[in-house]
Amino acid sequence: MPKYMEKKVKKNQIQSNRRFIFWQRWIVFYSVIGILFGIVMVFGSTSIIFKMYNSTVSEAFWGQSYLPDALSAYHPWIFAVLGSTITGWSVCFLFLALYPFKRRERWTYYCLLISLVSWVSLDSAFSLYFGINFEVFFNFAALSGFAIPLIATYRDFFPKTKECLR
Repeated sequence: MPKYMEKKVKKNQIQSNRRFIFWQRWIVFYSVIGILFGIVMVFGSTSIIFKMYNSTVSEAFWGQSYLPDALSAYHPWIFAVLGSTITGWSVCFLFLALYPFKRRERWTYYCLLISLVSWVSLDSAFSLYFGINFEVFFNFAALSGFAIPLIATYRDFFPKTKECLR
């Protein structure tokens, strides 16, 4: 290969690596946001942050904009369970992004993708069934934070080969 071609190939590799690192760090950042969001859910289920969400759920299930008194103990508990789950899931995503994803281990790509598709499809289907449309919008907004970097890094995990081009 001529010298000028070697320099061009090397430059493309450096740019490709910078692009990959950007998206890898995006997943790290988004995972940290998920950890913080989960912790806020654990301790702030009745705070102003979740007022619109709680109101939407209350309207769908009880036909009123506020939670019934009978749920005063259950509501913080279920938010703590869900918030803990989101925190744990986000910690897992964080470590996947920091280590095997960064090393471009293909199984990590599958792990993140299948986890996200499982969550969004099940959560959104049941939310729609129960009339909690706001949850579906939230799901797809949250999904985009992980889907965009997965789409952007697809070729890093599944490069085109010469055999595929024939």
